[in-house]
Amino acid sequence: MHLSKLYNKFDSRCRSYSNRKDEIIALRGTINEWKFNHLTEVLISDIWQSWCHFSRELFFNSCRGSTARNGEIIAPLSGDHSWERLAYIGKQASQNRNPTPNGHISFAIRKEPTWGDLDVFTKILSKVKPDNHQTLLTSYGSFSSLKHLQIVRNSCAHKNVETMAVISGLSSSYSFGKLGNSTDIAWKNSLDSGIYALELWLHEMNLIADLATSTR
Repeated sequence: MHLSKLYNKFDSRCRSYSNRKDEIIALRGTINEWKFNHLTEVLISDIWQSWCHFSRELFFNSCRGSTARNGEIIAPLSGDHSWERLAYIGKQASQNRNPTPNGHISFAIRKEPTWGDLDVFTKILSKVKPDNHQTLLTSYGSFSSLKHLQIVRNSCAHKNVETMAVISGLSSSYSFGKLGNSTDIAWKNSLDSGIYALELWLHEMNLIADLATSTR
């Protein structure tokens, strides 16, 4: 897939999520708190899954060979380009293990690495080294707020005092005192930019996607 097509699809998804964000915040005060929190949680989950899917497809296309948005050719890696093989070598790289020739046989999607995790993804890139890995490393390694999205999404999926404690540690980045729910932080302002955390996460992931697909 040409990386311009990949980016355009993701950019469209980001715009739709931004519209949903506006629709949800407009409902505040007119619906029950549980419903507002539920809508926020679903949006956070959708955004995170979309980001993981984009990163997965970006890795696969980079390994298979593609064309950057500026027209530069990204040469393919040698060997098997099946999703099973690429996902397998990505998983092995994330765990500091060497891939074996047949290790990908019967490899299951559930065993894939967390593609949206910035630290995991850059670790994979550093070891697998697709042709455009320097651009990808710079793009993914220059930002950190998406780690906060991952933390919040995890807390939404696993609601307990420990995950809430982790979220509370983000008070140095967002304007809040005590949080009642995991989703509350989505509507807290970033201390650096002054915009909602949810807006910051969307902006940052779109910027990374833009930079990562622009050049070889």
